[in-house]
Amino acid sequence: MSGFDVKIFFSKLLVFVCLLIVADRCFGLVMEKVLSETNKGDWGRNNYLMDEAVGDVLIMGSSRAIHHYDAGSLSDSLGMKCINAGEDGMGILLMNTRLKHIAERLTPKVVIYEFLPEYDHDSELDNSRYLKFLRTYVDHPDVKECVMDISPNERWKLQSKMYMYNSVFLDIISQRFSRDPTMSKDILWAPLNGEYNGTHEMISIGGNSSADPLKERYLRDLVQICIDNGIRLVFVISPYYGCGTFTVPSSLASLCDEYSIPIFNHFSDPTFVSDPSLFVDPSHLNERGASRFTIMIGEEVKGILRK
Repeated sequence: MSGFDVKIFFSKLLVFVCLLIVADRCFGLVMEKVLSETNKGDWGRNNYLMDEAVGDVLIMGSSRAIHHYDAGSLSDSLGMKCINAGEDGMGILLMNTRLKHIAERLTPKVVIYEFLPEYDHDSELDNSRYLKFLRTYVDHPDVKECVMDISPNERWKLQSKMYMYNSVFLDIISQRFSRDPTMSKDILWAPLNGEYNGTHEMISIGGNSSADPLKERYLRDLVQICIDNGIRLVFVISPYYGCGTFTVPSSLASLCDEYSIPIFNHFSDPTFVSDPSLFVDPSHLNERGASRFTIMIGEEVKGILRK
C-alpha cells in the first residue's frame, strides 16, 4: 500500500474548495435572477415594495398592518394613493429599513404606522428571526446595515450565497414559476376571513415590558426619516378583542410628545372589542372589521391633514 501523499491530498482539497466556491457563486447568480423576476406571492410583493412602489401614503407595521388596513378604500377616502407595506411577523427593524429604501425613490406624504410592542419595542423576541427575510436583500445598503446591527457575525456568513438563500429558495422558486392565477401580491392588503367564536381573557399590553435598545434606536430613526423628509407620521394601535388596556411605552410616548406625533389608540375601542364577529382571532380583525376600521382611520387621518 502506498503511503499518504500530502501534496495530492491538498491538491484535491483545493480543487474541491474551488468547485464549491464556483457552485456557490453560480447558485447565487441564478437565485438573484429568479428573485428579481418573481412577481407573484409574498416575494413578488416584497420586490414591488423594495423597488417599484409609488404612493402618497404608506401603511407600515406587522400583521395587524397588512390585515387591518384596506389601502384601496383608504386611497378613496384620502384622495391619495395608499400602499400597504406591512409584513406578517415583522416590525420596526424591517419597517425602518423599508421606509429608508423607499424614501430614496419617492417621498410619501403620510406614514401610518401600526404599532405593536411585541415587534416594535419589547426585548422578549430574538431579533435574529428577522434575518431570514433581510439577508435575501442584503445587497441593498440599508438592509445590510440592519443585518449587521442584528448580528455582526452575518458579515462572514453572507460570503456564501447558498447561506443567503438556504431557507427561502424553494418559496422563491415556487412563486416565480407558479401558474396559480389567484396568487396575488397583496399590494393593497390581505383581508382575513372567518369569525372568532371563542372567549378571551382581559389583557394588558405595554406597561412594564422591557425595551429593546435596537428597536428603540430604529424607532427613533424612523421618526427622524419622516421629519427630515417632511412626512406626516401617525401611530395607530388597532382593536384587540376583549376588554383590556394598552399602555404606550415611554420611549414612544416621549418621541410623540417631542415631535407632536399623534397616536390613535383603538386598542379598547368599544365599537369593536365586544363584537367577536369583527375578528378572526383576538388580535386580528376579519375583513368586515378591518373595512370598518379603515373607514375610521381614514377620517382621523383626514383630520390631522387639515391642520
